[in-house]
Amino acid sequence: MIYGLYSSAFGGKIEMTRADIIANNLANMDTSGFRKDFISFRERLSESMLKSLPPEMSDKVQNSLTEGPVIYSTNFEKKNSNSKYKETNQPLDLAINGDGYFTVKKDDKVFYTREGDFTLDNEGFVCLPDGQSRLLNIDGEEIQLNSTENLNITREGDIITNGTGVGRIGIVDITDPENLKKIGNSLIEYTGSNEALPAQNLNVQQGFIELSTVNPVEEMRDMIETNRLFEGNMRMMTLQNETLERAANNLARIPS
Repeated sequence: MIYGLYSSAFGGKIEMTRADIIANNLANMDTSGFRKDFISFRERLSESMLKSLPPEMSDKVQNSLTEGPVIYSTNFEKKNSNSKYKETNQPLDLAINGDGYFTVKKDDKVFYTREGDFTLDNEGFVCLPDGQSRLLNIDGEEIQLNSTENLNITREGDIITNGTGVGRIGIVDITDPENLKKIGNSLIEYTGSNEALPAQNLNVQQGFIELSTVNPVEEMRDMIETNRLFEGNMRMMTLQNETLERAANNLARIPS
């Protein structure tokens, strides 16, 4: 019975996490290049299976587990085949049609993003709307422009201003996208060990932005379902608690 209480409480915790994820998706439905977050589950290894692993691997696996009857984590869409685009005719609005990520630098650290509504900061550096994440070229240098007049960006990512080439945008392919982790503000961190390679067969669209993959109708439907599941877990906790209380009271009345 105690395990039943624990399972219901854990189920409620999962639904609260799912509700937070859905709320965040809805808040970013108009964010360029935003990829929908979702909650994913995987099987927990049994105690016997953990004991069969080498000690160093067993400790690593055990430390990575979320406490509870199941293991869950937050993930996000990484497929680029279903992307949709909006034409803006703004010279620094860029969209990658296909695979690849823009390379940006913030606080001296390199990140990746699909967001493409770039602008110029006060120093002429091309940056994201946060004003801190600066777009890098293929050599890892921050891109700086005098203005956006007569600016042309080819489908390969070459930057041409007033007819003169000034560099190529740094766009990379990630061969192991399971090691990509969101850190906020549309920035993605790569946590793997492979080297990010320059993207091939690029199709950069100037004057377009990639739309968010969030479908508000689906998210509202999922939010309603999540609320119902949360309430169901809370009712089960109440029921099991009442059963335990009756059992304890009856046990106390048993003659010695």
